[in-house]
Parts: sequence; C-alpha cells; structure tokens
Amino acid sequence: MSDQKNQEAFPYILSIPPYIGDEAFTAFLSAHKSPASLAMIRMRFLSVMLCLGDKADIQPVLEDLFEMEMPDITGEAESLAYFQRFLGLWHAIHASLGREPFTLTPAGPATSRADLMALLYRRDEEVVIGFVDGMWDENDEQYLTGAETAALSALEETARTYGVLHMEVSQREGKSLGRPAADILADIVAVDQAVEAMIDTIVNGLRTDPPPHRAKYKRAASLIEDLAHSREFPRETIRECIARREEFVPIFISILTRQQFEFMSIDGRAGALLFIIHILGELRETQAFAPLMELLNGDPDRLEEALGDAVTETLQNILISVYDGNSDRLYEVMNNPKADEYARAAVFEAWTYYVAAGDIDRGEAERYLASRFMRLEPRTDSFVWIAWMEAIARLGFTELSDLVEKALKLELISDNYTSFDSFKAMARTVAGLGDSMAFLADEGLKPFTDTMGVLSEWHSFSEEYPEQQDEAALAKQQRMLASLGPATNPFRNIGRNDPCPCGSGKKYKKCCLQ
Repeated sequence: MSDQKNQEAFPYILSIPPYIGDEAFTAFLSAHKSPASLAMIRMRFLSVMLCLGDKADIQPVLEDLFEMEMPDITGEAESLAYFQRFLGLWHAIHASLGREPFTLTPAGPATSRADLMALLYRRDEEVVIGFVDGMWDENDEQYLTGAETAALSALEETARTYGVLHMEVSQREGKSLGRPAADILADIVAVDQAVEAMIDTIVNGLRTDPPPHRAKYKRAASLIEDLAHSREFPRETIRECIARREEFVPIFISILTRQQFEFMSIDGRAGALLFIIHILGELRETQAFAPLMELLNGDPDRLEEALGDAVTETLQNILISVYDGNSDRLYEVMNNPKADEYARAAVFEAWTYYVAAGDIDRGEAERYLASRFMRLEPRTDSFVWIAWMEAIARLGFTELSDLVEKALKLELISDNYTSFDSFKAMARTVAGLGDSMAFLADEGLKPFTDTMGVLSEWHSFSEEYPEQQDEAALAKQQRMLASLGPATNPFRNIGRNDPCPCGSGKKYKKCCLQ
C-alpha cells in the first residue's frame, strides 16, 4: 500500500517507522491479546500483497485475522502507534518481496508430543490460514492464470500432510508415539521444504505480474466442498473440475488415496468421493485404479459411505475405465470373502470385460473360473456366485457348464435369479460370436463416460430429494427437542476460522455462523 493511500485511509499517519523486529512485535501482539500470531500475520500480508499489490488495504486484513475482534483503542496517539506497528511489518515484507528465497519459521527441536503438535499447529497457521487463505477472496475466487491456480492447489494439497501428521501425533495421546519423534520431525521438515519451494515459485511468479487483469478462477478446495455438500446437483462444479483436469486429477488421486485414513471424516472431503471417482472414470485416469481397489478391498461400511448405490450401478464401468493392467489387484478383491459382495461382483464384471478385450489371457481366465468352484467364498448363496456364473456365460466358456449346474444344485446360486437353461443359452450365444465386445456393451459392460448425464438422473440428486431430507430432518429434530432440557449455545467457544462443529467440513464463519 502506498504512503499516499495510507494517509488517505488514516490521515493521522504521517510517516511509517521501521519495523520494530520480531521479538518486539510478538510482545506487542501478546499485550493486545491478539488471536493471530506473528507467523500468521506475516504470511497473510505476503499473500494479500501478491494478489492485490498497491490496491491492498491493511485494515480488512487485520479485521479478518483478528476475527473482527479488534482491540479497544482510544485516542489518536494510541491508534497511530497501533497501526504503525503493523504498517512497519507490512512495508518490511514488501521491501523484501522476492529478493531472497522464502522460508518458514524454523522448525526447531521437537523431541516430545507437545513439541510436535505445537509445530504442526504453527504450520497450519502459517501456510493454510496465513498464506493459502490469504490468496483467496471471501468467495474463494481470484484473478489468476490456470498455472497459478494449479500451483496454489498443489500447495494446499501438500500442506494437508501437516494434518495427517497432526492426526498421527494427537490420536496417540496418553500413549507413546508410534515411531521416534525425530522421524516425525524429519517428515515435517520434508513437507516444509516442498512448501517453501512452492511458495517461492508463487511469489516470484506473481510479484512481477499482479493478478487483477487475469481470468477469475475458483479455489479448488471450494469446488471440492461443493461436490461434498451441495444440496443441488453440482453440474457446473463437475464441468469445471473436468475442464481443469491437470489441476484436479492430482488432488482427486490424493483424496482417493487418503480415504483409508480416519482424518477424511473430519477433513470435509469424504462426501465428494462419489463424484471424484466418477470424474476419474470419465477421464480414464489409470492412476485411480490402485487406490480405488484399496477402497473396494477394505471396510464394506466405508465403501458404502463413499459410493452408495454406485457400487451396483456404475462401479464396474468405472473400473473398466481406470484399469491399469494390474490383474493381481482384480483377483485380490474377487477372492476376498471380507470385501463387499457387490463390489466383488463389479470387479468380476470389469475382469470379464478385459478378458473379452484380450488384455487378460482367455486360458488363464477359464482356469481361474474353474478353480473358483471349490475355492470361492462364501459357500452360501451370494451375489458373488451370480457374478461368477455370468462371467462364464459372457465369455462363452460352455465347457464349465457342469460346474454352474452343480453350483445351482448346491444353492450357491438362487434359482430365483436364473435357470440353468437360461445360462446355457447365453453361454452358447456368446461362444458362437467371433467378437463378444458388442455383446458386452449391450449388457452394459463398457467404459464410463458421462458423470453429469448418469448421476443427474439419480433420485438422490433430484429436486425433490432435498425437500424430503429436510422434512425427515425436521421430524427428527422435533423428536429430539421434545426430550431435551433447557437450551444452550453449543457454538459459544468456536472461533470464526475453526472447523464448524456441525461436521460439514467448512469453516464456522462459512457455515453455521451464517
């Protein structure tokens, strides 16, 4: 901010004194009971300067950092002294902008759980609340190029590793750390180095080319939040994620990979997995195959929470789209009796497609299906057995018909689903075809191609569904209120920038506070 603008905004400021130094400034913040640390303020100043340049105004920056609870200041002299402290820091940062490589505050020694948690909390303040949040306006939009937006998204995604490490440390409270503190500190330092390099690149790119004349991009985290929590079908968000493929695919792969960690439930992005997996399928991203198979091979309840009806509706087509050629992962899920039976069936279908396409040897496939008659679990009526039988029929393996007949007699396959004659007719039809791919396409086995077209037709994304959910929620709330005592305010100790206690994953100021 120019001296002239300072004087227009604050006529009582006639000159800007030198910065008082970190130690004195920290003491100044403590005296005024500031909720914002020096590290956070420094990073917020830096990010605002990069985005707005000479148009930046220090006053709204301070109000946001102080959560609208500015200290009580009386008298012109006290006001002058107060703002000059911040303006001194502001100008010191502006003077050093881009002159030397960016560095975070020193990690310092961290030999205990308390040390590690304090460091990780400071990193969240510096990098996420300070720099990343400071780069975006209140609508999570900014005038940036696509490359700059991607760089910011990559920075934010890397910074989430601090959250993973914080969960590792905090979840073991009362117990010894699962590994040496030095190893955890080494991981933090490695993330620090990546973050510093990313911020340095962003700083050098923006300081010579201010953003205001660029196209306006929406923040990736905001778009992911739309996918996770939108009450209406997020058509425009899906379209933007697909258009910004280079930026979003790495983020989506990271979210899918991290779904196995408990922190996803409080990270606010788990609800976006349904859309993320379909978008990755539409884009035919083979990087998604390994983490998706980990999800299918894991806890069935977690899978249900992530994909819901997609397990029986679209999963087989998504698997066809993202398959990376590693058939061992297919067999691992197909053979796992602890995995969800419908997920196993979907994998059987995707496997069938790739056998028919020639990516998996037909001889190997026939031997595998024959061996499953004695080894496939559970040894009771299950949808997995139906998938086994349909694979035999769809691949035209008529030589295995006797095994299917035995499975029907053992009631491993319900005769309410199909008859042996129907099975034989399909197997003979396929066996007589020169190429079964068209037949499989008619059966619905083909790559997934249309996230918006398919999901927009689901009842859960219809206009009526939110109203039905509201009615059910209201009825539940009325039942709960009838059994409660005197009302209290559950949010009285929640800060504006804290995660909202309702569990939405949004900040309190952007959720229940409104």
